[in-house]
Amino acid sequence: MDNAKYIESILFMRGEAVKIEELAKILKVNREEIENSINILKENLKDRGIRLMCKEDSILLSTAPECSDILKSINTEDLGLEIGKAGMEVLTIILYCTPVSRRHIDYIRGVNSSSTLRNLLLRGLIEREKTKTNQSFFYTPSVELLAFLGLTEIEELPDYSTVREKFLGELEIEN
Repeated sequence: MDNAKYIESILFMRGEAVKIEELAKILKVNREEIENSINILKENLKDRGIRLMCKEDSILLSTAPECSDILKSINTEDLGLEIGKAGMEVLTIILYCTPVSRRHIDYIRGVNSSSTLRNLLLRGLIEREKTKTNQSFFYTPSVELLAFLGLTEIEELPDYSTVREKFLGELEIEN
């Protein structure tokens, strides 16, 4: 079994750091096997556009440092564009379900929201907070977004209780 391939797929799908213990549990192997696979994956990615980053006891995929100039120019272009329909959908979910995980955002939308979340984070419209288990993140609206919307409290959003209840009801179906 090629665990390096599975680890790469898991990291790509998650779009965020994953704990080594969680990978061992998912792949049903011991920590040593995961660490060996991580080293293989690091070696395979060393001359590519993405890299494997290790932070404390977690790993994630990131862009290669030597690509930063071209990526900065793309980010600058992206920030000049409107956030679009996907951005509005994700912002709405975050505003009415805060705090909410990416997994729940994806479930409500029916598609992967990683790039949209990244775009909203870069624009300072949302914030990311670690969960209690430090295995994933919760997304919340930024203070700047609330100020831009002219809100002093999130409950001032139109039909806040009704819409929040509907969104949260959708999430309960999943559990």
